[in-house]
Amino acid sequence: MKLLFFGDMAIPDNETYTKMYEFIKQNELFKNKIVIGNLEGLIVDKEKALEEYNCQLFNIKEILNLFNENKHTVLTLANNHIKDIPKEFENTLFMLNQNNIGYTGAGNNKETACKPYEFEF
Repeated sequence: MKLLFFGDMAIPDNETYTKMYEFIKQNELFKNKIVIGNLEGLIVDKEKALEEYNCQLFNIKEILNLFNENKHTVLTLANNHIKDIPKEFENTLFMLNQNNIGYTGAGNNKETACKPYEFEF
């Protein structure tokens, strides 16, 4: 099994998402790999992030499509932008759980935030 690590992913618009999606698929970057990366911003609606929260660093919900085909993905949430939009933190965790995307480094309490992620094969 191969490992792929990536840092600071923030995809705030459809143009960036499309380019990233095509690049990952063409190069089969996530195929048959354990993928571990840093989700640098919360997952939030673009208009809401820009207009309501005045936040520039975030991810649109389409980012989930990059990972949901890979059963061995974990995203780290322990970074300085994970609480930029506090109202969207719970929603981000919900969307990751709904899409069976693992995460570590943040949670609703200290216990879940400190809990390591374990892959099952």
